[in-house]
Amino acid sequence: ARKRQALQSREEELEAARKRLAMAEASRRALTEEAALLSRTNAELRDEAAEAGPMRESLRRLEAEKEALLEMVGEKTEQIESMLDDQREIKHMYQAEMAALLERLGP
Repeated sequence: ARKRQALQSREEELEAARKRLAMAEASRRALTEEAALLSRTNAELRDEAAEAGPMRESLRRLEAEKEALLEMVGEKTEQIESMLDDQREIKHMYQAEMAALLERLGP
């Protein structure tokens, strides 16, 4: 009876060890899958970071070009406003000249 009890105790210990082993293997598989996922994610992030450098440089160049174009537009706007002022002044001078001529010609 004692041997039988010792054998049953050993079998229970063996079964418990098998369960712990199965749990450890399942945990190892899950950790391996997670490590693979993290590795892929890390590689993707590295690729994205490598692409970001040239994109930043391109953005910097485009912003500088935009600023230059805005400055040119501002200068052209000032030129147009000046030309419109000149046109209005010439129109008033012409109207004044016409009025003077009409006045000299009489009624």
